[in-house]
Amino acid sequence: MDILCSSCHPQVGTHEIKGICQDSCNVWYDACRNEYYFVNMYGQLTLCTDDALICAPLHTFIANGTEFCTASGFEPNYVTINCFDAHSKYRHRNVGGKTDTKLITDAAATDHDHECDDRIDSNSM
Repeated sequence: MDILCSSCHPQVGTHEIKGICQDSCNVWYDACRNEYYFVNMYGQLTLCTDDALICAPLHTFIANGTEFCTASGFEPNYVTINCFDAHSKYRHRNVGGKTDTKLITDAAATDHDHECDDRIDSNSM
């Protein structure tokens, strides 16, 4: 999953792509639903650390992927048109001022797409 990388995507920055596809939010939530989180004093969703006093499994206070993306600081796209698909095997990169679309092989995609890779911590927000 590359949800945390979405802000660096060239089409997100130019608003050609708007928000995170709901399916991507749902898959991310499903991978993280049993991880322990808390809401910090700034109202930000934070992955629990050893020094956190109160933590709970994500699914006990966040009901679905849309809520998870929103609480994590990402805007879900409710119509799934021109949205950031974190599961696409196509990745976009900027090479010499041009956007190049590259197909990532199944093996490379599998290596990168590990369960709860896109965790939110207090330093990322």
